Amino acid sequence: MGGGEINSLFSPSNTTDGVMKKKWVIKNSIRYLVKQGGLSGMQHLNEILASRISKELGLSYVPYFHFGNNSCACPCFVKAGQNLVTAYDYLRHKGIHVPDGRSSEHYYPPLCEIFSKVWLDGMILLDYIIMNSDRHLKNFCLLQDAEIGSILGSAPIFDNGNSLFHGINLAKEYPFQNLICLSRPFSKTHDQQILLADLKPFKGQLHNLDSKVQDMVEDVYGSSGLRDEFVDGLGMLLRGRVRAIMKELT
Repeated sequence: MGGGEINSLFSPSNTTDGVMKKKWVIKNSIRYLVKQGGLSGMQHLNEILASRISKELGLSYVPYFHFGNNSCACPCFVKAGQNLVTAYDYLRHKGIHVPDGRSSEHYYPPLCEIFSKVWLDGMILLDYIIMNSDRHLKNFCLLQDAEIGSILGSAPIFDNGNSLFHGINLAKEYPFQNLICLSRPFSKTHDQQILLADLKPFKGQLHNLDSKVQDMVEDVYGSSGLRDEFVDGLGMLLRGRVRAIMKELT
């Protein structure tokens, strides 16, 4: 990302994966991962909005914040003495066949046992609202004691940049028309995947989010240089998705 202090691809770790340019920085003795916005100029903003929505839903999440003009950053959430174990690795460890890139509801029951159903359902709800297209099995994880191998619990939700139609053609007059919203890892569409989740525990949080989400969108994207029509349309779209869930819960 233009800095001269990093002289090795593996310094300090090349386990972050993904397509966004990134680097680690240390501020006030805290390690932060800095992620640069992608070609659409939206992915780093999507991370910030997703973390604010996660907070409103009461989820365990990694907080992202603005870092410079075209980047976001988050604190390192893996402590010394811990490993990060992907859902993919856990399923393979349990002897469950996992074809790369294929969504399947068969992954849901064994992952509910180790992550807890409430945790997974919260992630499914978030991904439905933000239209996350990239929640593959290496994009949500467990924390493990590196010395004795025991599972400590679920890692907070992270990496939400490929959402909110991040690859949308912003030059189109009507950018939200004829868009396809795909999902992962349990179903190919969010409308199918959301049916797996019990959303009753989130009813109160959804009510609060309904009254705030359009202001959240304006706050995150309003000064980004994106067209006002796009920002307004995105806010209305997200509120519509929240209300669709609320309607199903009544």
